[in-house]
Amino acid sequence: MQLYVLTSYVIYLIAGIITCYGMWLLFKKSILSLNDKIALERRIKLRNRNLKNENLEIETEATFIEKWASDLDKMLQHTKHNYRKETALQSFIIFHGASFGILTVLLGIITKSYFFGSFFGLLFVFGNFFRHRLKLRQIRLESGYKLADLTGMLASKYSSEFNPQMRNILSSVNKEIEYPIFKKHITQIVRVDQNYVKDEQLKEVIESFVYSINTSFARELGASVFKALKTKENIGDTLTRLDLKIQQNIKDIQEEMGNKVDMWYLSWFHIVAFPGTLLGIAFGINISDTSILHYQFQTTAGQFMFILSVISIGFARLAAAWFSRQPNDY
Repeated sequence: MQLYVLTSYVIYLIAGIITCYGMWLLFKKSILSLNDKIALERRIKLRNRNLKNENLEIETEATFIEKWASDLDKMLQHTKHNYRKETALQSFIIFHGASFGILTVLLGIITKSYFFGSFFGLLFVFGNFFRHRLKLRQIRLESGYKLADLTGMLASKYSSEFNPQMRNILSSVNKEIEYPIFKKHITQIVRVDQNYVKDEQLKEVIESFVYSINTSFARELGASVFKALKTKENIGDTLTRLDLKIQQNIKDIQEEMGNKVDMWYLSWFHIVAFPGTLLGIAFGINISDTSILHYQFQTTAGQFMFILSVISIGFARLAAAWFSRQPNDY
């Protein structure tokens, strides 16, 4: 009986996923084409609005929604495969909205509680969002430590030139550096520096580089590179000082950080133990003629305890992954 109930739930879930994916494939070309048209119209309106504000000397401040959308789009640039600026943000929002609705209805029908279904819909949305955030943090942590190599190379090449030109030095460093994230950002900075019309264009690509690291060292390096590219001012002493600070900070972190591997592995224990215990009780213990899965998923107390368990496990896993490594910052 328990196996039949569990199998039927899994079949419902798989059927819903396959149906949604099939609908996406069916309308994919139309949706992408529509997104491209909307993105083009938005860019035209935005450019016209900015030109109007410049002519009237009006300074506009971004709203909270615009700031949130901009930050979300920057996050997707670094965490989403096959990122497309025109469609990535819209697709992300639509996907999570549709997933929330489907999970709410599907689990609501299965468990006879739409509150339980909506909770898991929200859990999926926030869980996937924090998955992207966690991936961004891992990228930032790795980039923060790799920044020591980049700064060292920049300082070395800059000090070796009689009349250093930052664009040429960046191009030279880009050929030698192996870290792909830095190669992508340096390529963009060099390309924009060759063609930009407004300072904001150069600032934007440098801010994107800083965003991928998000440390005080990165912000200082970004400001120095922008100053060298724009004013041709010599920043050799700044790069040397910054390189020494980063190297010393890494040594201090290595001395302070304890071994956190045990905490990392312990966070996985709950993810394995909880479903294993639930399935073991469901198939190994017969409390009554009614399936244990009925008490777990179709009674208020069972649903509440399941929700509480999932939340606690999720936070434990997130905290272990988030604090397992210290950022290279001061």
